[in-house]
Amino acid sequence: MQRIADDDRPVQAVAAPWPLATPAASVAITIAEASYRRGSSAIATDAAAEALRSLRRASAYTNVRSLTGGYIPFVDETGARFQLYMRDAIPPEDDHGLLPAI
Repeated sequence: MQRIADDDRPVQAVAAPWPLATPAASVAITIAEASYRRGSSAIATDAAAEALRSLRRASAYTNVRSLTGGYIPFVDETGARFQLYMRDAIPPEDDHGLLPAI
């Protein structure tokens, strides 16, 4: 999840509210830190995972991801805007999205 610039107009227009009690800023990374490094995932379980899945389903119905390159835009309680990339994990993955060595 990344915090985005204030002038990102398409994301600003369609951003949803952050659905979790955990502050978005506490799990966000900067654009400079963002990459596809192994093990950089964070896990959400139970109610938090379902809340994020609901956000993903809602964004699919609005076609917002075609504007954002696949990210889900949202705003937190302070008005800061973020973009979220998420996926469901498969059972053998650990809490960081890594598979065990075989």
